[in-house]
Amino acid sequence: MRPHIPHLDTETMDWTSPIPGLYSKILSVDPDNGARTAINRLVPSEGYSAPTVPHYHHSAEEILVLGGKLSFDSKTYLGARGYCFHPPETVHGFKSDVPEETTFLSRHSKKMCTHDVPEPAKREYYPLKGKTPDRMWAALPDATKDGWQDNVKILGEDSLGEGSKLMRLDGDTVNLSVPDVFYEEIFVLDGRLPAADGTTFVKGAYAFCPPGSTRPSFVSAKKALVYVNYGPV
Repeated sequence: MRPHIPHLDTETMDWTSPIPGLYSKILSVDPDNGARTAINRLVPSEGYSAPTVPHYHHSAEEILVLGGKLSFDSKTYLGARGYCFHPPETVHGFKSDVPEETTFLSRHSKKMCTHDVPEPAKREYYPLKGKTPDRMWAALPDATKDGWQDNVKILGEDSLGEGSKLMRLDGDTVNLSVPDVFYEEIFVLDGRLPAADGTTFVKGAYAFCPPGSTRPSFVSAKKALVYVNYGPV
């Protein structure tokens, strides 16, 4: 289980750079299965180049673009607030492109490993073993457009209730509506969320709350846009 992270200011964290043009900030890691959430920054002018071969991961992969743009097929480009979800063992990356400096939030459901598929069966998303995934793949150029209900947009959810959503918050009381028996992961994309303990969540603030842990109690919101991940363990 990932440790409880009540508040993390990701804006002040230092970048690590494992290879030229790739920068990372690791926000949280599950010591048992390697699941992790990170912020990545890709800088083509410093030597980063997109993968040239389609691939898959054994983990589910989820990406929310914070700035710049990228594509896995050179057709659908994800700009700022663009979103994609790749179920485990889903082949993607047929013609990846990162034409400019791009920063994104990256989530993997277990330790990340990448397996190349030099000769894909087709040139669009498909499950490696032919089985329809419980939670389908998604590629949204701008996840903030359309599909909102009562200031909530569900980005995806599986049959066990694990999923991701965006929330638009502006008022005196804030409820993220995640059951206490679920984990809750929060990333503030914009705005301000003052909490009852005196902490203020601003742009770039992050929290991970395991089931049963103390959750942030927000006493008000100032036009905040929040990315929330949740689910049973």
